[in-house]
Amino acid sequence: YSQCPVMDIVIAIPGTVSTGRTFGRHPSGFFAITTMLSDWIKTLWLTGESYTVGSASTATSGGMRVAFVQFGVSSESHSPSGTGASGRLSGDATELEEGVQYHEKNMLLSGTGNGNKVITPSLERAATVFADSVGNRKRVLIILTDGTLTDIATVTAAQAALVNLNVEVFGSVIRRYSAHTAADTNAEASLKPLATNPADDHMDNILIDELAAKLSGLCDPATKWGKMIAQSAGPPQA
Repeated sequence: YSQCPVMDIVIAIPGTVSTGRTFGRHPSGFFAITTMLSDWIKTLWLTGESYTVGSASTATSGGMRVAFVQFGVSSESHSPSGTGASGRLSGDATELEEGVQYHEKNMLLSGTGNGNKVITPSLERAATVFADSVGNRKRVLIILTDGTLTDIATVTAAQAALVNLNVEVFGSVIRRYSAHTAADTNAEASLKPLATNPADDHMDNILIDELAAKLSGLCDPATKWGKMIAQSAGPPQA
């Protein structure tokens, strides 16, 4: 992770009934995702700063801060004030782990088995979170979904807010099985308009077990997403 630019990352996690289904060898796709996020946090080069630092961050020479938001069929969820990082950017491993644990215990579990989801509230929340980002820090939003985002036609204002904040948006469909299904294809088509251009280089459609490697490769310019981050951020900070 020493190759990373100074960077703030928000990860949008799907929390609907469909994500709670069996995903391959995992009894629950949702808990597989949160477990991978918990493991990922332990590997990160973090700033060490609490969420309370906010836009007063002085970590200009390296390190990450991370935040999480969960989305369902009509709303978003983030850890409340006083829990973990209070749903805000944090470079403190303990705060981030507590944030993941909050989501594990408070899955939205909304919707039915069709996997449809509404992303606008989470985009709005991400914009609020990134308002605490310092100007020199790279801003990245990663959207994970196992189903179709049904409100793409109405995300214009939220998407524009992220563009104005110079947020680079990546998206990935998380598949239950190796074989691609029509549901996976539809989910990818709904997610792609949110991805930063060139969209194909900011999108993926992966088996759930490939998520850990995808996250680990964010700072590796040899990976598709790592290359995009490196190109937009310039040379790594010393």
